[in-house]
Amino acid sequence: MSTAPRVNPWDRYRGLKNWGWYLDDLASWERLLHTKDRVRVLEVGAFDGVSANLMLDLLFTHPESELHAIDPFLPDPTTPEVNEETRLHFEENLATGGHAHQIRLYEGLSAEVLAWMIAEDGYWESFDFIYIDGSHLAKDVFIDAALSWNLLKPGGIVAFDDYEWGNWRDYPASTPRASIDSFARIFSDHADLIHQGSRAFFLKLQPFH
Repeated sequence: MSTAPRVNPWDRYRGLKNWGWYLDDLASWERLLHTKDRVRVLEVGAFDGVSANLMLDLLFTHPESELHAIDPFLPDPTTPEVNEETRLHFEENLATGGHAHQIRLYEGLSAEVLAWMIAEDGYWESFDFIYIDGSHLAKDVFIDAALSWNLLKPGGIVAFDDYEWGNWRDYPASTPRASIDSFARIFSDHADLIHQGSRAFFLKLQPFH
């Protein structure tokens, strides 16, 4: 008796799905993040939109949850997979997922967009979850972390992708890990490490009074 092949939630989306939290860490993400409440999410590094749509499919299922995605759609030495089809796949996946009314894309460099959000009304400490998965260069990761922290609610969670990516021992400036470790030390009074594996999750503590 033959059995039908397993259909995964990500199979319906187009793009490069050789990696992703939904492939190797879904159980941890569900445990840490799944909620039926209305939430506001920020993703730094949208790529082809598979991750953004799956967050709304699997984790943040309230129909009024919203996700704000940042990406310049430009290749860099650490992300050569970005090409002319990446932006097209994002738009196609937006239509496939049915989340066009929930996902807002900011096309630009993350440092510029995050700085604009800090200065603009309505973004300061407004996000329940922030996922940092843009450039792999240490300097860029730390800038994204420092800027994003101002946009995260107390009690919210920030997750860093690629903690174990690359040759971080020999080339720390070219990998995210050095920045994530630095963030953990510098923000230790305000951020609690709640999960660490291939990705690191921090809870933003309530301010001291």
